[in-house]
Amino acid sequence: MLNVSDNKKIGMFMLGLGAVFLFLGVLFFFDRVLMALGNMLFLGGFPFLIGFKRSLDLFNPIPSNAPRLGIAAFFGGFLLVVRGWGLLGFALELFGLLKMFGGFLASIAGYLGNLPVVGPAISACVNNAAVQRFLGMFSAPKAGPKSYV
Repeated sequence: MLNVSDNKKIGMFMLGLGAVFLFLGVLFFFDRVLMALGNMLFLGGFPFLIGFKRSLDLFNPIPSNAPRLGIAAFFGGFLLVVRGWGLLGFALELFGLLKMFGGFLASIAGYLGNLPVVGPAISACVNNAAVQRFLGMFSAPKAGPKSYV
């Protein structure tokens, strides 16, 4: 049986409850209170789930390879939601999440394409040129020769 610590259980509960409140906030036409509560629970669950040090590393814009635009957009959207601009804040948060974790989208799509029942349909959608262009927008830039001109 899988042994999960109490901190991870609390983190999973907070993340799940945060996702429920965010969903309800969107469902009730971007209700400010539900979305702010969902954001706080969602962000508060990360240190319990992955640890405090890893959470700081995840949202720390100081390292040179950190997605600064994504982190700034996410926290700017969080502040907008808390201040009462639910729709704009949610859109900015979503953009920030896509900029921070966009490199994983291709991996997730590849994994979902191997599922037994829905895999062929997902593969057909993912192999579309427009979807490939969308997935490429949020992936990490390719390493190449630097130009100092």
